[in-house]
Amino acid sequence: MSDIHGARLLGRLLWGLAYQRRPGTLVVIGPQHLDSSPFDAEPADPIALVPSHLTTLPARAATSLRLRGSPTVLREWAVDVARAGGQPGR
Repeated sequence: MSDIHGARLLGRLLWGLAYQRRPGTLVVIGPQHLDSSPFDAEPADPIALVPSHLTTLPARAATSLRLRGSPTVLREWAVDVARAGGQPGR
């Protein structure tokens, strides 16, 4: 569950993945961006958004994600253009 800001952010992430064409791409939402469990206060597990037509995520690869430190920034400016009724790239 989230508020309107969280829902919009998730929408932007999914928008970016919908137009992704590079194999091996995924979005990981780490524990620093998630609230702990309200039942036992355990830290939240990371969430992986994976475009299955481009990327596979075996258990070993998922485990290794915890060891990586330098993320790539998703640039999704086209969503603002589309929402305004324009065409990106024109």
